[in-house]
Amino acid sequence: MAEKPEPVELTIERLAYGGKGVARLNGLVVFVEATAPGDRVRARIVKRKQGYAEAVATEIIQPSPHRVEPSCVHFGDCGGCSALHLAYDEQLRQKADQVRETLARIGRQGDLPIEPIQPSPVLWRYRNKMDFTFGTDADGRLVLGLHRRGQFAGIVNIEQCRLQPESFDRALAIVREFARQSMLPAYSQRRHEGFWRHLILRHSAAENRMLAVLITASGELPGVERLAEELEAADIGLAGFVWAVNDSVADVAAVKEKRFEWGADSLHERLGDLTYRISAMSFFQVNPAATRALYDCVVEFIEPNPAVTVLDAYCGTGSIGIYCARHFGRVIGIESQREAVWDARQNAALNDLGNCTFLCGPVNRMVALAKSHAAGRFGRVIVDPPRGGMDKHALAQLLELRAPVFLYVSCNPATLARDVVAATDAGYRIERVRPFDLFPHTPHIETVIKFVL
Repeated sequence: MAEKPEPVELTIERLAYGGKGVARLNGLVVFVEATAPGDRVRARIVKRKQGYAEAVATEIIQPSPHRVEPSCVHFGDCGGCSALHLAYDEQLRQKADQVRETLARIGRQGDLPIEPIQPSPVLWRYRNKMDFTFGTDADGRLVLGLHRRGQFAGIVNIEQCRLQPESFDRALAIVREFARQSMLPAYSQRRHEGFWRHLILRHSAAENRMLAVLITASGELPGVERLAEELEAADIGLAGFVWAVNDSVADVAAVKEKRFEWGADSLHERLGDLTYRISAMSFFQVNPAATRALYDCVVEFIEPNPAVTVLDAYCGTGSIGIYCARHFGRVIGIESQREAVWDARQNAALNDLGNCTFLCGPVNRMVALAKSHAAGRFGRVIVDPPRGGMDKHALAQLLELRAPVFLYVSCNPATLARDVVAATDAGYRIERVRPFDLFPHTPHIETVIKFVL
């Protein structure tokens, strides 16, 4: 039997993107989960790779001055919040440093001036959408919550989450109890069998109402009407409920076929004086209070010009393009999700914006069609891709448009830095960078970069 490695003492220097502490041991970079900058810890090396190691802290010898008491009983188990043990000003400093370090190391932008990170105006109950997963605990009991930290199959049973509206806490409890009484099993991601899969909750701060989407594997669901009635009677502002099935093996909350629908299929949210229609499954920024500052930055960076046509790629429900539309001659958006495009078109109509066109399809297949709709050159390009970054072929096509201003809104510094290389190699230079914290207490960071030719 192999002996366990001797514990080592480490001083945490900073946080890496993703939330792990970074220390050095005889020149070797060591990543340590659930630590804070300034911690002195005793740790055990659990994995060695070429150039770095991973360790688990077994004892905090001297705590960091930036530590605070985590305000959630699920902290440490739940994979949602990784920074609840850090004071908020230190969270901001670490996130700003991560953007700077990632753009320097991966993006080859070592001397880039980065503007101060913009904090979220609210720190709690800010999320307007949550995706929950069903699972089974060690005693075989059905649970409903969020993935355990570092696990793809383990689920933490969430009784309360301080990032979501309180109405979500109540909805979780009702659906969990209904599922337990059904005696049907949770879906197992390891065995690819079972029934209960996901619950999606979406909230509108403007209306104080919510949508619920229950996703299961195929099969009968006796009493689903009763579940909808119970949620409505719970005084949680339920506007609509959907039961849908998904038999895909992928652990993704997706609607393949709707089996039962009750009430509304969308909500309305406001950003400034604009109204947005949002379907349950469409993308919309999860922190509306911070989103307005982000979109004001987009308008500032993109240089309004009523004679110019804007291309809004990965436009989702059209939120950014519509926010900019009054400052430009025309906005053309591209989005692959059909439901989101339908929302975007209705959003333009809701706000009396006749200068917006939204096209449905993958960006790399739709740029040529967008050009034909523009009947000329795009003066501005905005991209807001998913966390995985941009498809390289789509990025190449967008850069080939040679728009004088190319604006990149990113939720992942690593994929942003990778795409920065492609943009600068294509002849663009970075003029401004401003990070935003739309996700307090989590490792996620939003960044806006302005490229110019």
